[in-house]
Amino acid sequence: MEIRTTEQFDKWFRKLRDRKAKAKISARLRQCEISDHITGDHHGIGGGISEMRFHFGPGYRIYYTIDNDVLVILLIGSSKDDQSRGITEARKLLALYRGE
Repeated sequence: MEIRTTEQFDKWFRKLRDRKAKAKISARLRQCEISDHITGDHHGIGGGISEMRFHFGPGYRIYYTIDNDVLVILLIGSSKDDQSRGITEARKLLALYRGE
């Protein structure tokens, strides 16, 4: 499974200060690439967007979409506290990606 990221996701990930969290998130993304499917706690939130949930730190979230069953696009990340803003931003980014 190919995984691509948006600039917004990359910026969020770079700003994470918790090294252990970054390592765990990176490991899970690698696992998704290798196993060819989304692993761990995840579910759809509507409109073609799903979220990966991480149960450590402040409860990190990664919002993503799947395009043609082979490409996962990581739209943006957030924490549980910032979930509403993250979902709103993910919807905007998906609309841009789709050319809407």
